[in-house]
Amino acid sequence: MFFLAPRLHAACPYSSIQTRCRHYRLGVTVQAPPLSGGRLGGGRDSKLLQYQDSPSPQPPPAGRGSERLRLGLGLLTVLVLTACSHDYRLMKLEEQLGGYGATIRWGLFQRALEYMARDPNPLPDFRELKSIQVTSYQPVFRKEDSDGKSLRQIVEIRYINMENLLENNLVDEQIWTYDEDKDRWRLESGLPRFDLR
Repeated sequence: MFFLAPRLHAACPYSSIQTRCRHYRLGVTVQAPPLSGGRLGGGRDSKLLQYQDSPSPQPPPAGRGSERLRLGLGLLTVLVLTACSHDYRLMKLEEQLGGYGATIRWGLFQRALEYMARDPNPLPDFRELKSIQVTSYQPVFRKEDSDGKSLRQIVEIRYINMENLLENNLVDEQIWTYDEDKDRWRLESGLPRFDLR
């Protein structure tokens, strides 16, 4: 609601009233019609109340800078997702390598078949493998392919054949591949080749 304090000028046949709203700071201009018998009356020069307000600010038009920003954010998102996928595969790889190494250390050779891409042909004689006691399982080399889905690992294994109490050692070259369908790494190279003589 506006409160107008009229102020009439005798020098001019028209009355002019100007006031400002304290709350909204809007410019309001009222021009009254000519005096007729001491009262405000209509006339051809009478004007309606003029209400002026400042226009709301408009956002700047999109240019090359905003397009480059959107492109940069898109590329950053792709890079982050790719890095996360690669880190996830590495986490799964460490899990599979650790589990397989534990089965070999403890002589659980039948359980080690669960880590293989396919069963060895022919299957080893697991009764003979019961005489093998692994004393050391030490990875010495590891190299991941550029696609991040294949890995070559070399492990030095020391063991004792309990039948003759002789200590032997072997170098086990392992090839691991990532199975996307089963979301796990698989051993392609088979079990270590222990000397059972």
